[in-house]
Amino acid sequence: MRAVSGRYSIVLLGGLLIVLAAALAYTLTSRNAPPFDIFIAFSLSAGSGAILIYSSSQLPDTDIDPRYYPVIGVWCVGSVVVTATTLWLYHVQPAAGNLTDPPRVILNLASLGGIAGYAIGFHDSRARTRASELERRNTELGRARENLEEYERIVETVDDGVYVLDEARRFQRVNDAFVSMTHFDRSELLGTYASAVFGTNFEDIDAEARHQFESGETDVASFEEEIYTAEDEAITVESRLRQFPVEGGWGRVGVVRDITERKRMEQELRESERRFRQLAEHLDQVVWMTTADQQELLYVNPAYEEVWGVDREDLYENATAWAETIHPDDRERVLEEFHKQVQDRHEAEYRIVRPDGEVRWIHDRATPIYDQNGDAYRIVGDANDVTERKKREQQLERFERIVETVNDGVYATDGDGHIVFVNDAFVSMSQHTREELLGAHGSVFFGERFVDTDEEEWCELIDGERDSVEFETEIIGPDVEVRVVHNRFVPLEIDDEMGRVGVTRDITELKEYQRKLEESNERLEQFAYVASHDLQEPLRMVSSYLQLLEGRYADELDQDAEEFIEFAVDGAERMREMIEDLLAYSRINTEAAPLEPTDCGAVIENALRNLERQIEENDAKIDIGSLPTVPIDQNQLEQVFQNLVSNAIKYHGDDPPEIEISAERDGGKWVFQVADNGIGMDPEQTDRIFDVFERLHTAEEHSGTGIGLALCTEIIDRHGGDIWVESEPGDGSTFYFTIPDANRSRDPGDQSTGQTTTAEGIDD
Repeated sequence: MRAVSGRYSIVLLGGLLIVLAAALAYTLTSRNAPPFDIFIAFSLSAGSGAILIYSSSQLPDTDIDPRYYPVIGVWCVGSVVVTATTLWLYHVQPAAGNLTDPPRVILNLASLGGIAGYAIGFHDSRARTRASELERRNTELGRARENLEEYERIVETVDDGVYVLDEARRFQRVNDAFVSMTHFDRSELLGTYASAVFGTNFEDIDAEARHQFESGETDVASFEEEIYTAEDEAITVESRLRQFPVEGGWGRVGVVRDITERKRMEQELRESERRFRQLAEHLDQVVWMTTADQQELLYVNPAYEEVWGVDREDLYENATAWAETIHPDDRERVLEEFHKQVQDRHEAEYRIVRPDGEVRWIHDRATPIYDQNGDAYRIVGDANDVTERKKREQQLERFERIVETVNDGVYATDGDGHIVFVNDAFVSMSQHTREELLGAHGSVFFGERFVDTDEEEWCELIDGERDSVEFETEIIGPDVEVRVVHNRFVPLEIDDEMGRVGVTRDITELKEYQRKLEESNERLEQFAYVASHDLQEPLRMVSSYLQLLEGRYADELDQDAEEFIEFAVDGAERMREMIEDLLAYSRINTEAAPLEPTDCGAVIENALRNLERQIEENDAKIDIGSLPTVPIDQNQLEQVFQNLVSNAIKYHGDDPPEIEISAERDGGKWVFQVADNGIGMDPEQTDRIFDVFERLHTAEEHSGTGIGLALCTEIIDRHGGDIWVESEPGDGSTFYFTIPDANRSRDPGDQSTGQTTTAEGIDD
């Protein structure tokens, strides 16, 4: 039973004993028992009740130990039974008796023993209860001591400073963090008034804390304050105070956290926000910030009102109000896209409808901001009014449809010279992709000439005194192919800026034809000069000697006449050769055949057949490697091989001529080689030999007209190749020339095997 209910039960039993004692005394009195017997009987019974009532008042406030319930119960109930039995005995034996009657003696002794036994048992149980309570309290005290030690260990390991003050506000305990924070020694702090660390404001803070405690506002008071180190350096801290009872009043336990760095960062954040607002408030583009769920607008700058035509305060009240301004045709798409903002950076272009009905195009960008846990908690973005850009794009789209059918390249640039439009022909001409061109500066394509437009020319264009500006320039594509273009442009106003629109024509082929024509004209001039001077000399010789023969030796021919005739014949022969070579030279382009895939092995065979006599007379040996099939003019390439082989035989040394002819692929072209073991030449003279009538030897040393290599140069040039020679005196010469593959040749391995030509003919 609990203490209160146990106490009431014992009191009720005591009262019952007293009532029974009174009934017993009444019964004895009515039986005329001796007064002494009445007194003894009443005292024994009533005494037990009085002892019970008194004992109940001495019970502890805590529960009675259940182990002592039987002892207390036996003695209490036993006393009641003895008293009730005594009352019954007197009732059934109404005759007066005295204390010496055996039944009464036994009952009286039992009552007396009951009183004594109860008192002893009761107090014994009470003593045991107190001992048990003391043991329990000792156990709780030990547990509390362990908890206190654990708390002390925790306090010593936390980063926050912890301190304990007594009623007089002197330090009683401080942890290591507090010592480290204040730079005081622990011995200096203990017993020192708190104002030595917290300054003169501590009294005000302590008074405010006391007010909060006494008013019941809180049991933990929080403040931001400054503490001072041993070096008198102020540190901003976050302080929490709690009071606890001490002898003579209330002490304080406090926790302080150094927030100096946090305050510095907060100040920097405020300064950064101030600068951001200063910048954002003056931007033409809209800058905004919302919560991650986009249900609350945190900031939008004044540009929103200019672009949307709506008071931004309305947006603060309803962050989703902007969705109502989106054009109905764009709204569903935009809202779906903007729900993805929390996942990643996002951009969108859409139309809005202003209150005045004007439709504007918006380019909106949004970026989520993540916290330390990687969760998005903000979304920031910017929105630009791109209506004018969209209008330009629409105009350019219409313009593009018109100019895409033009074969010439068409382009447009803005006021800064950046390309904003190109047609397909321009893309093809530039050898760049459209993406690479759009946005690039015009100088990327046209070079510095695009930038160096004469100011006078530009002013004349603007003033209408000039229709256009034209210039020619070279462009270099990604594959390093150089093209020549003619550019013509006129001013074009774009967004209140003066840009350009131009037409570009690829004149590379035209320039090439022009160059060839100029070179041909130069050679024709040289031919005319030679024809009027050098070519007339052999003819004059022939004419003179024939006149002598006719005038002096009309009837007979003597030795002189024969010599004259020999000179005449020689001169005429040389004249004939020269004229033939010049005619061949002049006909390279005028009477040329189309280039067709031809087996070069067959070509060299024909050339060597034409040289059979020369090969035989000089005992020449010619080795021919595998030759490819390439697009050529067969007659012209035959002439090239014939001239190169003939020269190799002509300019041989003391040994019989040995000539090697071969070819190998080099990228998109074939490189042919004609190597000999002849007399060679000075490397400084190698460029001269390809000019018309240029010779390194006199006619007496080696015959020739000086046109053969010039003829080879012209033929190879017509085929789109190059020709050159490598030579050293006495080491022979190797002539090289190239023929473009044009993706139509076959591998030399597909041709017939190599062959050797000797004085006896061609051996397969």
